[in-house]
Amino acid sequence: MLIDAENVPASIAMRVIFEAASFGEPRIRRAYGAAGAFQNWRVSLEALAIEPRLVLPCGKNAADIALVIEAMDLMRSGAIDGLCLVSGDSDFTALAYRAREVGVLCHGFSHLEPPAALRAACSGFTVLPAPPRVVAAAPVVAPAPPSLVSLIRRALNENPARDGMTIAELGNVLRRLGYVPGSYGPGKLGVVVGRCTEFVVGADRIVRPRPTPRLIAAE
Repeated sequence: MLIDAENVPASIAMRVIFEAASFGEPRIRRAYGAAGAFQNWRVSLEALAIEPRLVLPCGKNAADIALVIEAMDLMRSGAIDGLCLVSGDSDFTALAYRAREVGVLCHGFSHLEPPAALRAACSGFTVLPAPPRVVAAAPVVAPAPPSLVSLIRRALNENPARDGMTIAELGNVLRRLGYVPGSYGPGKLGVVVGRCTEFVVGADRIVRPRPTPRLIAAE
């Protein structure tokens, strides 16, 4: 099994080995690529006992050339009677031709549909779509609660003729307007309202707007 690590994702490696087992045990497992190509392959290389073939220098088609050279050496030595070519690169079409000519079964694998010429040159070809990437959903952020001051003002304005509201009455109106106990800090409603400097909780437990200081003009 010779893998073009620059052409196929590591996510299909396990399924390739499973499918390849139907033709025989893939004793030789090699992956070819530059250093950057193996960043996403490290786990699969270790878990599936695939030998990385680091190609230097990292020039264009360097990995392809290395794969072809080793494939030709293996076929010439008689060490294999079948070749699993894991790539959808049309550059390997000539290699598939050569394998067929010397009587070596060449089966291709890729995560994408291969070029027609490569598919025709191979003894068979299996497309194994890569699993979709799982994208973490954005955290659901609860909307910020409306300003407590604005809620209290709305509640008091529902009955502007009255001089304030008792804590109990205010609580009923606030809950109808969307107030959730605990959303504005600990304590009962009277304590929470008492922390708002815009209002006054009188001894009679009536909540009123804090009087605006009157300015006396100097004579």
